[in-house]
Amino acid sequence: MANAMAAEVSLSDKDILVELGPGTGVVTNALINIGIDPDQIFAIENSPFLAEKLQKISPHSCDTRQCC
Repeated sequence: MANAMAAEVSLSDKDILVELGPGTGVVTNALINIGIDPDQIFAIENSPFLAEKLQKISPHSCDTRQCC
């Protein structure tokens, strides 16, 4: 499912993709695997636990700072 979702994404070099609730990073990794530059992905995760997990598997695409 994540691969099918990622396959529908088309970004120009200037685009930024905002991923709300990336959870464990399944879709994030699928996006990276199809060639999306990790610097174009801005992942926002509310759960500190999940943000920490995502940071470990995909450190280049996740900012784990909390805001609220």
